[in-house]
Amino acid sequence: MDGHLKQYVGKKIVAYFSLWSMLLHIGVSGVVSECREGWIELKRKNKVAHININKIYCFRVIE
Repeated sequence: MDGHLKQYVGKKIVAYFSLWSMLLHIGVSGVVSECREGWIELKRKNKVAHININKIYCFRVIE
C-alpha cells in the first residue's frame, strides 16, 4: 500500500482502520504530506498525525 499512497501526496484522503470503520464511515481524514518507511503523515487542521501503513484497512481519496 506504500506505493499506492505515494501517488496521493498533496491530496486529501480518508483512512479507515477496519471493515467496520469503513462501513460506518468512521475514519481519519487529512492531506497526505509525506509517505515513507511504512508511515504516512496526515496534516489536519492544526495537527499532524503519523499513521503506520500496516494499520490502514483501506482509504478513499476526497479530492
